Amino acid sequence: MVELGELIGSSFKESQETKEQVSFHDPTSYIVKRFYDEFEVRPLSVVIKTTRISEDFIIGHPSNAILGESKLGVQALYSFIFGSNKGKFGMQFGKQSRDVIWRRVINPFNTWEEYLVTNLFNDFRVTTATWDTSAKTIRFGTGDGTKVAQTMPIFKNLQIIGKATLSVTETKPADTDIRYYLSPDAGLNWEEVFPEVEKVFNNIGQELKLKIEFDRDPGADEPYVSNLVVLYEVI
Repeated sequence: MVELGELIGSSFKESQETKEQVSFHDPTSYIVKRFYDEFEVRPLSVVIKTTRISEDFIIGHPSNAILGESKLGVQALYSFIFGSNKGKFGMQFGKQSRDVIWRRVINPFNTWEEYLVTNLFNDFRVTTATWDTSAKTIRFGTGDGTKVAQTMPIFKNLQIIGKATLSVTETKPADTDIRYYLSPDAGLNWEEVFPEVEKVFNNIGQELKLKIEFDRDPGADEPYVSNLVVLYEVI
């Protein structure tokens, strides 16, 4: 319950009817305000990942840490590289010796929804477009030509992915283009898809990824997308 005198002076919208029925100066008069909010809870995709120590070059390892052997430093990109900015003694020594693996990506309703409030699903190794969590968009960025945005797995489990449907909010100014691709086999084969059109995959797999290609001619406005949803079916 809120005192009317305080309420009219702050957030309550005054009306002539209210004035006539309740005195503004009467501190004993009260009015009850009730607010009803409707909201929907959507379970987002859950990423189950592990971090493991690389076995490329570990001191004391029975096979990969033998001086003079061919296995010394194999795939050292994932462990320690002398001279790299990750190999500063006393600061970041061995920082690259851990490998993060996405074991499973699941959703109880077989739906991936991305509102771009985080960059969790952004594959930084491939993406050249701007994944903008402030504006909640993926946009072309600066320059012209072609840029790409690619996701980490949006579904990864033991089931086979049979088909999927993409929904997206897009802004595509003149002299620009946006193309969408899905891959059910972790990026080995990309198949073009169109918003709101069900895609039955020619290739099958257990790891679904999304790729977006942006084209922009010189001088054109910036194309961008938001509110990405992929509904997929498994076999």
